[in-house]
Amino acid sequence: MSSAIKILQKYSDKIKVVLNKSDQIEHQQLMKVYGALLWSLGKVIDTPEVTRVYIGSFWSEPLKNEDTAPLLEAEMADLLRDLGSLPRLGAVRKINDVVKRIREIRTHAVLLDYLRNQMPSMFGKEKKKQELLNDLPNVFRTVMKLNNLSVGDFPDLNKFKSEVEALNFEELPKINGSRMKNGKRIVEMDQALEIDIPGMLNRIPGIERRGADKKSSL
Repeated sequence: MSSAIKILQKYSDKIKVVLNKSDQIEHQQLMKVYGALLWSLGKVIDTPEVTRVYIGSFWSEPLKNEDTAPLLEAEMADLLRDLGSLPRLGAVRKINDVVKRIREIRTHAVLLDYLRNQMPSMFGKEKKKQELLNDLPNVFRTVMKLNNLSVGDFPDLNKFKSEVEALNFEELPKINGSRMKNGKRIVEMDQALEIDIPGMLNRIPGIERRGADKKSSL
């Protein structure tokens, strides 16, 4: 069971956990079982927030324990309400995936632009390239500050290094090139994050408009 749950780790936001037949035990026992379940889930589902567990008893008969019945009824209503919102949340999740991809592409673009701009115009090009590769952690930090980016938008440092070290830094794409194509694309990505995507969210029923700050998560 632990192995099966770990496979689902990256889909943790889609998992619904239900403690069924909760009306079979007394209130104090229920709290002990609930706490033990949360503790066990915390060992296999590694998320910043505690996994939501719905307490209920899903059968056609009346709830057996009158003391816990109001709690169970409220919890089951929450679960049904959350299940009913899945189509809407699915649309939001797809939009969030697009946002994440745009941010990653934008971050790659400014990283490559920074590396190219650091290259000397005449001599010592290979030496400068090696210096930049050896100092990539500081390069990442500098680019992040200069462009007001989020840490989560940056690629894995070692993977990025292995991919760019074979490239000619003088041939890396520039944001403000001679024809401004890349610069135009950056503007289009910013517009998508600040205007187009918030507008799409506004058209999803039940979704309140959130901030258009491209650093914050949608």
